[in-house]
Amino acid sequence: MSAGVVRCTVRERSLHWAFATGYLLLLASGRWRTVLVLIPIAGHIVLVAVHPSTRHALTAMLDGRADREWAATHHPRWGPK
Repeated sequence: MSAGVVRCTVRERSLHWAFATGYLLLLASGRWRTVLVLIPIAGHIVLVAVHPSTRHALTAMLDGRADREWAATHHPRWGPK
């Protein structure tokens, strides 16, 4: 692993995927709830596409790796102890 990358813990990634699974279950449960689920999903997609500072968060959610500088700014407790 390169020096500029930190890994998210299994607990942090599990929490992310638990929320994602909950969203998918809501999405499958009915049409009106679909709107409630799609609004935050669309908002996250727009943030990742438009706002460059959030792209590191997407990488961290997908493969558990984040840039050290981004992690230090957004999640200071992740840093070395």
